Amino acid sequence: MLTLIGGGIFGPLWGSIYVSMASIVAAGLAFLIARYLAAEWIERKTSGKLKKLKCGIEAEGWLFLAFARLVPILPYSFLNYMFGLTRINFRVYILVSWACMLPLTVTYVWAGYAGKKLVFGEGGRGYYLTYLGTAVGRIFLASMLPKMIRKFRQNRSKK
Repeated sequence: MLTLIGGGIFGPLWGSIYVSMASIVAAGLAFLIARYLAAEWIERKTSGKLKKLKCGIEAEGWLFLAFARLVPILPYSFLNYMFGLTRINFRVYILVSWACMLPLTVTYVWAGYAGKKLVFGEGGRGYYLTYLGTAVGRIFLASMLPKMIRKFRQNRSKK
């Protein structure tokens, strides 16, 4: 929601820059809090699925991180803390997170910008409907990525 609002307030370019900067700072802070302040407590409290997720992250490394950012199945806030509990390098975490969050950030910012223009009747309707259509298309493609990757892995393992 804040990303959409950022697009409406700051426009597509500056909105993308501001939202991207804010999201990576927030992700980095959550990562560091989990790693240095809460790790021991969380380790004692975790079991089952959470430990399995942590093991999966550590086994796949930055690829798991990239996938989690490109296809936001789990909330980013949860992932920020979860990645802080793993052995993933902080610099790698920041770079991969930023690069892989950027496409959807830009998409949501553009959607917010287009939505504002449509609501307030600024500019031609068709022009901004194209922005919204493109944003919806990108979000749909991101939602299809898990299926595409699963098929790719299945085909690769058959060879």
